[in-house]
Amino acid sequence: MGLDMIAVESKAESNAADARTRVMAVAMESFRNLGFRRSSMDAIAKSARMSKRTLYACFPDKHAVLEAVLTDFITRQFNAIGRLSTQSTGSRAALVTIGRELQRASNDDASLAMYRVLIAEADHMPALSDRTNRMGVAQVLELVRGPLHNLGIDDSATAARILYDLLVVAPLHKRLMNMEPEPIDIEDVIHLIERGMTGS
Repeated sequence: MGLDMIAVESKAESNAADARTRVMAVAMESFRNLGFRRSSMDAIAKSARMSKRTLYACFPDKHAVLEAVLTDFITRQFNAIGRLSTQSTGSRAALVTIGRELQRASNDDASLAMYRVLIAEADHMPALSDRTNRMGVAQVLELVRGPLHNLGIDDSATAARILYDLLVVAPLHKRLMNMEPEPIDIEDVIHLIERGMTGS
């Protein structure tokens, strides 16, 4: 394959990635403001400054757009938390940082909007709800596995589920119901998990 052909393929891949990025940014705003059902592929294509044909070349349908938006949103949120947690010294401090950042993320308006869309579509897309939930738990597990192991906790999957449900799902659910989440002392939560799972 010649250099010209490689350059053409590289540019095409870059254009496709740029188109996907534009679609996801526009779609996220549309889903947040209008909800999934009132957001149309026509409007998304127009706002992303592309033809419907280009949009459908990137995503086969609106469900695929929603899944990509949710996956990207979750990944970005947890990557940011991961970067902050690596700045902490010591396993307990890293866990406290992770816990605080999970709380912050669950108090974010964008997180609430995405959770609202997911809840609204859960009956119609149960597999997506399940995948999104599993992805959230997996992301927390990835963050806490090392620090928990250093504290002598081998069952990091259970601890990750507790942290995810307590610090992400429960506060988002309360906010969805227009209730203020109750403040949780992260250090106490980490201490209880450590005590309960190590016996010390």
